[in-house]
Amino acid sequence: MRISVVSVKTKCNGFSLIEIMVGLFLGLIIVQGLLVLFSATSRAVGRQAVMTRLQENGRNALELITGDIRLSANMPCGSNVRPIVFTDSLAQHIPGLADSADPTSSQSAAIAYALPGKVFIRGNTCKSAGCAPEIDAIQDLPKAGLAVGNKVIGTDVLTLMHLQGNGWETNTEKLRQICDAKGKLDSIVMESKEKNSIIDVFKSSRIALLANCTAGEIFEVEFRHDTLKLSQGKFGLPNCLETQPELRLFDLDTKLQGTVFYLQIVADKNHPNEGIAALMRRSNGTIKEMVRGVERLDFRYSLYDAKGIAYWLSAGEVNQAKTQNGTQLLCKISSENTPKACDWSDISAVEVSMLVNTMEEQPSDSSSHQWEYQYSVDDDQIHSPGIAMPVTGLPGKNMSRREFRSVIALRH
Repeated sequence: MRISVVSVKTKCNGFSLIEIMVGLFLGLIIVQGLLVLFSATSRAVGRQAVMTRLQENGRNALELITGDIRLSANMPCGSNVRPIVFTDSLAQHIPGLADSADPTSSQSAAIAYALPGKVFIRGNTCKSAGCAPEIDAIQDLPKAGLAVGNKVIGTDVLTLMHLQGNGWETNTEKLRQICDAKGKLDSIVMESKEKNSIIDVFKSSRIALLANCTAGEIFEVEFRHDTLKLSQGKFGLPNCLETQPELRLFDLDTKLQGTVFYLQIVADKNHPNEGIAALMRRSNGTIKEMVRGVERLDFRYSLYDAKGIAYWLSAGEVNQAKTQNGTQLLCKISSENTPKACDWSDISAVEVSMLVNTMEEQPSDSSSHQWEYQYSVDDDQIHSPGIAMPVTGLPGKNMSRREFRSVIALRH
């Protein structure tokens, strides 16, 4: 038998060196593309997060300011009544009033007077060279400068006052007015369940406000047993007021809240050697940082003159009752036909403008217009930040900026 042996030759096929190199090259291109896509997506998400935070900061800052503006000057029933002052010691009881609470020079020093409008709202328009009207010692603000703790150069100040709470309701069941034969208010007798809480407040000589929807009176009282006895000064005694509707009693020493808004440079925790601008709110002497990244703050004030013409004015122009070109502004008095010089009590609306930044420097892209911004207070032109920002002198930096504006109508 013959046996045949068949030889089987197996051929093993593999990748050549060139094929491997081409594959690696294509793989690197794909990986690089994925990295570029991931980087672009990550930057887009990061930028969106930064812009969202900027939007939230701007809106929060506006809401804080507009909320306090709406509260200013509100009396019971939400009215804008200007109370008549029957005490000559109001400024000694309420910090921050100073001469704002005194009668104007045109009024007799022996006649009760309407509380000036600038007690409830007044401003300071500031430029690089200073403020108009000048910031006085009573406002107790830091000096303008670029160091941490300084007020931001060229930024405005707004001072507001408003009543806190609802006071004590005054009617035949709770607090009773004792009137003399001429209808003058002699004292207020406490007959309510809230008697002890009122006594706790009026332990010593205090300044009180008695007001309803149409009138208000400010006077000094002393606590005697269960009675608030009016201290008659050179202005005499106020009239007894109608108990309805909404006649209420307030302790002004504690319930008249003063608030000041301004910008200050605060220490940046992320950059120990640098500062950052922040919106500050001082309420009855307590200072609180509200929102960071607010680097410009400007206010304008609207009023109607005696002819019904509307004006938008700076604080300095309101204070002097003159327009920018020097025209004297005359406004109507509700109870008289003779116009008088316009003042802060004639303000019908406030415009708030803020320039807010992202606080942190952002990565640059290929766009040469990435950091451009507009701020209408300066003009309608598009600006690019330089080494230092205009007006404030703050470092320009590569940050996005956005303007936030709001107009707040005051109730009258």
